Amino acid sequence: MKSAQTLRGDLRAIDRKSYPAYKSLAGSYGFGKYILHIEHVQGDPFAAPSRLSVVVDRQVAGFPEECFDTPWRRVALEDLLLRREEITRSVFEQVKRRLLDFTKTPAYNDLMTEIAKELGVRCPMEGTIVMLRREDYHLAAKLGEHFGKNVRILADEAIHIGGIKVMNQSSGVFMDETLDSRLEDQKPWFYSHSGLTIT
Repeated sequence: MKSAQTLRGDLRAIDRKSYPAYKSLAGSYGFGKYILHIEHVQGDPFAAPSRLSVVVDRQVAGFPEECFDTPWRRVALEDLLLRREEITRSVFEQVKRRLLDFTKTPAYNDLMTEIAKELGVRCPMEGTIVMLRREDYHLAAKLGEHFGKNVRILADEAIHIGGIKVMNQSSGVFMDETLDSRLEDQKPWFYSHSGLTIT
């Protein structure tokens, strides 16, 4: 089994390469509390999608043994976990829609300026790449003023909501200040405070 650090390094090495390069990621990776199995990697845009699974030791998962000591209880637990995930997905989709509405306001433009100023201080190196959502590209010139020389500003299809990513390959810097990642970062808090925990 490979380490999580190996996976991170491999992902950085093949970033922005073609689909076949990602096939080398197939395998198992230990992340401490869980194991990630990359079982199949999509070979091209029209091929079967990638397939991954995560295995968590039952002591780590913390479910009482009586939740899965019979086949029907195991099925009930699996159903409950799926329903919890559906509720979470629904809540986060609603929040995403509200954030997308926010991106149409002047306050969002102000937020983008503040993010650019902060990232420009943290990443002032020459040759920095700034990535924006395609819909935010009209802000490129204004935001680019906050970064070092020879800044390149690109539209990033992976940014769906908004915000900014910054990368400087020569110094190994990557910073993600997107609303997408900020929303994703709220999931652990939501799981522990939503009342959807299983005890």
